[in-house]
Amino acid sequence: MRTYQKFLAVIALSGLCLMPATASENAGAVKKSRKPARAEKAEAKPPCEACEAVKRLEEKVAAQQAEIDALKAAQQAAQPTPPTADEEARRAAAEAQRKADEAAAAAAAASAQANAANTTAGKAQESANAATAQAQSAEKKAAALEEPAYVHYKGVKITPGGYGQFASIYRTHNANSDTASSFGTYPLSGSANSHVNEWRESGRASRLWLKVEGEAKSMKMLGYVETDFLGTTPNATESATNSYALRVRVAYGSVAFRSGWRITGGQTYSLLTLNRVAADPLTEALPAVIDNSFMTGFSYARQGAIRVSKSIGSHAWLAISAENPETVTSVNCLQVATTGVAVVPASCSLGAIVQGLQNTALTNSPTSFAAGVTPSNDVAPDLMAKVVVEPGWGHFEVVALGRFFRDRIYPATAIGGATPVGIGHNEVNAGGGLGFGAVLPVVPKKVDIVLHALGGKGIGRYGSAAGPDVTVKSDFSLVPIKGLQLYAGIELHPTPKLDLFVYGGDEYYGKTNYTIAQTVAGVTNTYVIGYGAQEFLNGGCNTEFPSTTATSALQCQSSVQNRNLWEVTPGFWYRLYKGKEGTVQFGVQYAYNYRRTWTGTGATPGTLAKPVAIENTVMTAFRYYLP
Repeated sequence: MRTYQKFLAVIALSGLCLMPATASENAGAVKKSRKPARAEKAEAKPPCEACEAVKRLEEKVAAQQAEIDALKAAQQAAQPTPPTADEEARRAAAEAQRKADEAAAAAAAASAQANAANTTAGKAQESANAATAQAQSAEKKAAALEEPAYVHYKGVKITPGGYGQFASIYRTHNANSDTASSFGTYPLSGSANSHVNEWRESGRASRLWLKVEGEAKSMKMLGYVETDFLGTTPNATESATNSYALRVRVAYGSVAFRSGWRITGGQTYSLLTLNRVAADPLTEALPAVIDNSFMTGFSYARQGAIRVSKSIGSHAWLAISAENPETVTSVNCLQVATTGVAVVPASCSLGAIVQGLQNTALTNSPTSFAAGVTPSNDVAPDLMAKVVVEPGWGHFEVVALGRFFRDRIYPATAIGGATPVGIGHNEVNAGGGLGFGAVLPVVPKKVDIVLHALGGKGIGRYGSAAGPDVTVKSDFSLVPIKGLQLYAGIELHPTPKLDLFVYGGDEYYGKTNYTIAQTVAGVTNTYVIGYGAQEFLNGGCNTEFPSTTATSALQCQSSVQNRNLWEVTPGFWYRLYKGKEGTVQFGVQYAYNYRRTWTGTGATPGTLAKPVAIENTVMTAFRYYLP
């Protein structure tokens, strides 16, 4: 029986128990017909039993209700309490953190797997690289054995080199030169050679060199020899065989130490020559021209020297050098008056008085040098010092030069006298100069600017025009001539096959002259001696005479007493091929040269002559370089 049915039954029974006893319409009849008193007593008992039953039922219902309430309470206790907003937020955050942790753990696991895969791949790549390197090394070794870049001999490497060259030379005025131009003696305008041009073809500038390298302990040794065929011999005629002699260009040995010291000895380019790197041999910044004399204004020499250099850190170097001396003298002598009366000027000679210079009696015999080219007799080597700085961009250097000039002077009864009188004595005078140079990589590997300047007294022979170092002054000792040499250029490398260049240079030599009055037997003669005097006779410098005409009255005393020379020269080199078989290249150079001597007396008394020479030169060269 369901609960609510039980509940309704209880209510119904309760109503019956509590209802009062009332007489019904049938009561009277009952009382009248049957025993009324016993009937009332008999009818009073049932309500009490019902009440008891109801009470028992109520108790039972209450017990069931209590059980129901207990079950509800237990159910409510089993159900969680609805969470608050904060609890929900914390729970969501915790859930998010849990998921984030799971994601991070998954990412870490994936990263570990990726790292493991990368490590495996890296090891595989390293193995592949090592195998490739071994294969390349083996190929290089095989190539080195089949096509070696150098030859092993005992403990050294020998590298041969050089090139064969065909050159053509065209000059608008005849200079009687091969590919080595004589800038200081180009024919003066109006002279015989200025009326004829010059064309030559030559292979004499072909060059051979040999480099030997060795290494022992803390030293690196280098030996280098370079030659060409621009030497001359008596039988080197162009009528048949053109048998020109092999000559030495450079030949030296060098030792470099790990401490930064280097010692170089032999015949090499002078320390005052501009370098491209440090102050080491084989790094000279030579003009890229065909002309073997380079160009006007470029300062250089190839001569015997002992050089010591030291690196200062990694960006600076200091070098000193003691080099073979040689004195180039230019002196004229002119008698201008006798006993205070002007006379017809006549040249004179100091040969008997001044000795010890090139091609004088004192140096001609004894000698091991060829006749006509005997060198001067000097007292000490030319001394040089150079500081080089390479701050990270460009190459900069400063060079100092010290020189010593000596002659032996013999007294004579008169200037021009054939026989000296008395015992000679020596006179020594000093000269020197200061230079600056730079190589500027304006556009690395594409555009370079080169600059060099040298100025001082007695520096002439270091110029490409082979200017004078000294002249003779009034006491017959030597006096240095002021000089200046300037050189600048732009070098372009637009492609790996093409090189372009344009250079310009100038050389200047100062006027240095003296007046001497010499009295012999009561007669006083006045002379002008030295370099560049306006009194010197230049009337014949711009004049051509037939060979049968006397020319003594029209001399050209200033023919080689240059005031200044300048040059502009553009050109290019084009490499037709460059590879392991060698290099084939073709080049063209054009040069415009201007030469002006010091002003002298013209052909007509009272006039001045300013001799000038202008030369246009075109050279071509076809070269094959040994690999």
